[in-house]
Amino acid sequence: MVKRTGVTKGVKFIAIAGMLALYLTFGASVAKPSYAGGKGKIAFCNFQKAAKESRTGKKLLDGLKKDLQTKSRSLEDKKNRLERLKSDLNKKSKVMDESLKKQKEEEYFKSMRDFQRLREDVEADLKKKEMEFTRTMMRKLQKVVLKIGVEDGYDVIFPKETSAYFSEKLDITDQVIKALDRSSK
Repeated sequence: MVKRTGVTKGVKFIAIAGMLALYLTFGASVAKPSYAGGKGKIAFCNFQKAAKESRTGKKLLDGLKKDLQTKSRSLEDKKNRLERLKSDLNKKSKVMDESLKKQKEEEYFKSMRDFQRLREDVEADLKKKEMEFTRTMMRKLQKVVLKIGVEDGYDVIFPKETSAYFSEKLDITDQVIKALDRSSK
């Protein structure tokens, strides 16, 4: 049984979106749908740019960065203490009796395991927060894009990230950023 990874699903999504974009760009002109007089109104949006450059995105990213800095400092402090402990152990191990040496080595290895667990916990927490950021921004972006699509009469709005080429005049990213900023006031 083949296990699907997030990458495989992402590649499949991009391939399908790309084929759909090609169809709408080239195939739709051959099929000439009657609902739009033969021309569908399409647009593209760079969702990553919108997420990072909007006030909402910047605010959420700043919180994520502050959290990362705090946790990085904490990890760095613990790493420095661990290095000092190892250095002291190396310097003094030749003059220590065996039982004390063994006790200090066990203390060092316990501290090393604790540090590794803490680092793994911090990495997992940051990944979780990044996922929350992405989920929150995508929900907000979907609402804004839906509103723009309906109000401006678009038949479809594609993510720019899935397109090999499109005319810049079809890019509504700046409009999405402005609408997102207005909606978050």
